[in-house]
Amino acid sequence: MMEDPQEGKPGASAGSDVNSWPPGRVPSEGERIELRCEECDALWYIHVSMAGHRLRCRCDAWLEIPRPETSLEQLAPRQEKALDRFKPTRELSLDKPPSSFEHVPDVDVHTPLKPGALRYGLVRTRQRWINRATLELALVVAAFLAPSLFLHLFVGGRERLLFMPLGELFSGFAVVLVGLFASHYTFEGLRRAMPKYFLEAAIIGIGLAALAIPYSRLVEQVFPGAENPLKTLRETLGLTWTLLLIGAFPAVFEEIAFRGLLQGRLSVIYGRTGGILLSAVAFALAHGTGLGLPFHVTGGFYLGWLRARSKSLLPCMVTHLLYNSTLVLALT
Repeated sequence: MMEDPQEGKPGASAGSDVNSWPPGRVPSEGERIELRCEECDALWYIHVSMAGHRLRCRCDAWLEIPRPETSLEQLAPRQEKALDRFKPTRELSLDKPPSSFEHVPDVDVHTPLKPGALRYGLVRTRQRWINRATLELALVVAAFLAPSLFLHLFVGGRERLLFMPLGELFSGFAVVLVGLFASHYTFEGLRRAMPKYFLEAAIIGIGLAALAIPYSRLVEQVFPGAENPLKTLRETLGLTWTLLLIGAFPAVFEEIAFRGLLQGRLSVIYGRTGGILLSAVAFALAHGTGLGLPFHVTGGFYLGWLRARSKSLLPCMVTHLLYNSTLVLALT
């Protein structure tokens, strides 16, 4: 009889010198393990159910019963298959909550992920991505505000306007430099989109400008002493430079920064809607907290929504360009 779950007493078949377990019955060839005692050289036929346990021989020596090799061979392919199941692909997607947080891979900040992929991620992974997004946000905002702040502090009068194109070029170069460290999110949207999105972008861009024009004129009436910066800029630099400075440069560089880099990064952490809202707020704050803030928030949210639907930055650039250029032509 077994002394414990891993120990047992020896037995021999009735009328036979063959040692077997269980006693009194010799297991068939397909269901037994053949084992010899190292002490007395006795041969044992042991049922496979005893694999991994111990059995005491008639000489009181302990027999360690090995597991059949076939069991290990059958187990190995299943283990390899289980490991392959959790290998991260080029672009990971966790659209549904996983059954266990342990199944969410610990991914690097440079790995391309789909929106919402880290809503159920490991705490340390999310924190690392949040830290990276915060750093990129600070660098992007600094890239747009630093030249203007420098000109405001060290250059006065109309000379400041003459240096503004140079400041805009510096901001654009800085944004591209920051974006190179997360190129998938920054430049992935520079691709073709369906024609319907360009048509929508043109209509919305002109439509928003049509709302902003009377609002700006109302502000001029309420604050009659306020200077019109667009009019001053056009008188100083001319129409062409003003359109490039106010229309073209922001349309390209701001969309790459806010709808490309920041929205792409934030959407991974907070989902598509969260990424749109946060990038819209960052876009508005980067333009200041003046009377134009409502239009900057509204425009930023729409541009983020357009970017998510079209999968491209080009329609966003069209809306941005038409909006700014229409304001320049109407208010100067």
